[in-house]
Amino acid sequence: MSLSVQFLSLLVSFAYGLIMGFIYSAINRLVFVLRKTILRYLLEVVMMAAFSFLYVIVNVYINDGQINLYMLLCLTMGLIMYEHYYAVYTLYYMEYVMRGLKYIFSPCVFIFKKICGILKLCKKKVRQWLRKSIKKRKENLTSQNYEE
Repeated sequence: MSLSVQFLSLLVSFAYGLIMGFIYSAINRLVFVLRKTILRYLLEVVMMAAFSFLYVIVNVYINDGQINLYMLLCLTMGLIMYEHYYAVYTLYYMEYVMRGLKYIFSPCVFIFKKICGILKLCKKKVRQWLRKSIKKRKENLTSQNYEE
């Protein structure tokens, strides 16, 4: 591997670490409501598998798939650099975006809450109707048993 290919590999590994940290934190913020669920853990496993696969594909394209220890260290340095310097600012802007999305989708949430309220009311009425009909059937059965 030539020096220019090695330098490009290190630079790409460092940039990939930064990008991977950003995407990971963005997706974690989007699915914050799924904390401590099996779906969240499954999503993280799939994310890490996708990140690993893309890293290998990038290395195949750049330097015929050779992954050395110093490239992995450079990737880790990119992740640490993102977490140490950029994560706070990124999360601040992500919260700003999430507030904007909540504001934009608040009419939809209002409509869905109204629909859920109507469905709960319908469910309650159906249960009351079923209880009454079951009670009438029981009374009819007991009255028929006494007549016989």
